[in-house]
Amino acid sequence: MIIKKLEIELTSACNAKCPLCKRTSILEKGLPLAISSYSIDDIEHMFNDVDLTDSKIKMCGVLGDPIACKDLLLITEYFLLEKGVGNIEVSTNAGLKTKKFWNDYGELSALSDGRLEVHFAVDGVTRNDYRVGVNLTKVWDNIDTYLKAKGHAIWQYIIFDYNEHELDDARRIAKEKGMVFATRTAWKNTTKKDEYKKVIKQSVERTYDIGNISCQHLNDQEIYIASDRTVWPCCYLFDEYVAAQSDVKRQGDMNKLKDAFGSNFNSLDHYTLNEIINNEWFDKLIEESLEKNHGLNLARCWKSCGDHGKRRTQKNVES
Repeated sequence: MIIKKLEIELTSACNAKCPLCKRTSILEKGLPLAISSYSIDDIEHMFNDVDLTDSKIKMCGVLGDPIACKDLLLITEYFLLEKGVGNIEVSTNAGLKTKKFWNDYGELSALSDGRLEVHFAVDGVTRNDYRVGVNLTKVWDNIDTYLKAKGHAIWQYIIFDYNEHELDDARRIAKEKGMVFATRTAWKNTTKKDEYKKVIKQSVERTYDIGNISCQHLNDQEIYIASDRTVWPCCYLFDEYVAAQSDVKRQGDMNKLKDAFGSNFNSLDHYTLNEIINNEWFDKLIEESLEKNHGLNLARCWKSCGDHGKRRTQKNVES
């Protein structure tokens, strides 16, 4: 399997407590959350025999923010300079790291001719309420330092009631600072309550019509590497795996995979990355299992990517 797109969660650590984040949900339930991060040695070992030439890498995640990873700069340099990746997208709230880091990161972006691009998740001009615990003054100091060093950037803006009136100001400021502006939308935030409940009910009861799944993994040849050293076809299935740890009703589908392939079938502690992405599930059965009557059919595949993928999170990049 050729890796065209890769999302890697470099760490499960984060400085924010965003209300809709899976990490926040776990902590609010009083459940344990292991903090794990990849080092540059981990990354070099993992990708030593993997061809990433011209691949697109996204550093984001379900649980953590990449800037909480100690070796972020070294890991980024490795992917750009040694592995020859085509593009790196780093999605962050920008509330951590020193000005020296952001200056060096901006210089690396400039040196790469924009192959490194930081997507700054800032949801407001004067307020950033959704990013609970993130200091907005520090955020803008970090962004300005990065931009001054000629770093390439996108301002990623989730629209809420509290910040919608600042959209025009945000677009103007982005233009003045030399950033591309983008709004980010999630189906669960924008759909009507009745429709949301209907989809959840169909997913739990498996009463959905399986047709018209637009599989992110199959369409883009994408894989997701989680901070706990497991490998998944996409972030949605890792999200489902995390949710199942505290929800008995959602454990069935994850147990199907363990029963079929063994509990460690996608663990980097037991197999190499090449062995995992070339095993039977990734190589053949994911596509077959999109059929509802297949023994490995996963409800989350329909929930997130059914109905032509309309429920997937969208990033709407403007000029």
